[in-house]
Amino acid sequence: MRKPLQGLVLAVLASFGPGQQAFSMDQTNASAVKTPHSSFHWTRIPGHDGVKLAAVVYTPDSSVYTGKRPLVVLPASWAVSEWEYNAIAQQMANDGYVAVAYAPRGFSVSGGLVDVAGPKSQKDVSSVIDWMVANAKADGDKVGIAGISYGAGLGMIVAGLDPRVKAVVALSGWADLRYSLYAHDTLRNFWLDLLVTAGAVAGRLDPEMLYYVNNLKTNSHVEETIVWGAERSAVSRVDQINQRQVPIFIGNSYEDNLFPPAQARSFFSQLTGPKKFYLDHGIHATSAIPGLIGLPNDVWIEGRRWLDQWLLGADTGILKEEPVTFQTDHGKVFFHDFPPLGEAQFSFPLQPLNALETSHDGATAAHPVVSFLAGVDSGATTGIPILSDVGSGIFHLPVRSMIGSIDQRFAAVYQTAKFDKPLKLRGSSRVHVPVEPHDGPMQVVVYMYEVNDWGLTTLISHGVASRHTGAASVTQIDLDLGVTAYDLSAGTHVVIAIDSIDPLYQAPFVFPYKLALSHSDTAKVTLDLPLAI
Repeated sequence: MRKPLQGLVLAVLASFGPGQQAFSMDQTNASAVKTPHSSFHWTRIPGHDGVKLAAVVYTPDSSVYTGKRPLVVLPASWAVSEWEYNAIAQQMANDGYVAVAYAPRGFSVSGGLVDVAGPKSQKDVSSVIDWMVANAKADGDKVGIAGISYGAGLGMIVAGLDPRVKAVVALSGWADLRYSLYAHDTLRNFWLDLLVTAGAVAGRLDPEMLYYVNNLKTNSHVEETIVWGAERSAVSRVDQINQRQVPIFIGNSYEDNLFPPAQARSFFSQLTGPKKFYLDHGIHATSAIPGLIGLPNDVWIEGRRWLDQWLLGADTGILKEEPVTFQTDHGKVFFHDFPPLGEAQFSFPLQPLNALETSHDGATAAHPVVSFLAGVDSGATTGIPILSDVGSGIFHLPVRSMIGSIDQRFAAVYQTAKFDKPLKLRGSSRVHVPVEPHDGPMQVVVYMYEVNDWGLTTLISHGVASRHTGAASVTQIDLDLGVTAYDLSAGTHVVIAIDSIDPLYQAPFVFPYKLALSHSDTAKVTLDLPLAI
């Protein structure tokens, strides 16, 4: 029996009939006088070990599109049913693709247990391709995988495993699972708990998954957990992907705090074949939702251009564009790669607003430091989880406060000089944080704000890093903040606030403790900005 959440999703998505037109795309080999109409039917497809996977098969009009047709496989998102891509898949079938949307094992009425894109789920994708080639006039030499979130992560992994995959469109997915959930040894606790809860409500979780979740929460069995995550990460398959030069399209949103764009950058930079990184505003998966309900939207249009280029052989013009696209408030801008960091003209000195103290740790010569009481909320924050992300990413209502509301007893605050001209940030800013010797676990959360003459702050980006043991010497943390496309106004300056807790993350230590940042001649807090010039 379908659970209530699954039934609701199914009912909503199924309400979009077979004539629904999601986008206007050129139709390859289509009749000039007859409008094609696709058909679809629900079925069960055997997974690699015989587990039955709930699926919907979409077939193009055989009187218009003859013979075997390119295949697009659409694995559903986490906790969503096989009907998720109904509008998208119908349009693909109208345009001459054979498409199949299915619920990965453990979700909807698919059998088995959710293994978090593990080996069984990976092999299931190949089994779905096998079945479609045998039963649905699908061309096994022209196979694409497209998906959102869980489906996106699966697609990128399988691109390195199944030689039939000729193109991937991965929207709001992950390329590196460990970086996504545990970057810089910090647990993305809020989002992990949300995933586990949604998975338990809408699916059947493999107990092994809960074991590894507990490892992350307790920082235990670290090496074993790293291996588990690597097996579920496309970055571990990059050599195989490059060997076959699989074209990879990645779409991510700046405000996605589950799978932020930064976690896919290393994977993207290692790809040697055709690739595209498309960045837009929105929280996790929201930028793709209009397409799911039959409305035109940019990220699906771009994804379709990618599939049409590689599977239909259409010249969509996408290869004439630079590989990295930033969606901004003023339209799209294109780059060959992410704007660089670390060049001299991009480094900005920071002036501490806290009073300087003198270090007396005895291990080093006396030098200035900025110290504060960690483990206490300073007022600097990413906002209310999900609600603030929605406000910023969808309604363009960024997290704002007053600079005076950040309590310098519990945070270190720095600022740049005023900018004499507007600056365009495109990519990840980097903050260098030298932490003085400390006795036990610690965490630093770095917030970057634009501040005007009235002290009004606008949150631009943030980052976090933790250490789970003490250190007898200075710990140099070089922290890349979240990817952004932000325009700084002339006459404002950037403020960097560094504290120790935020509602998105699990702190490694729950009691207040003293933390100090070096301000010596050789080690001090500095800032690099990714300027588009």
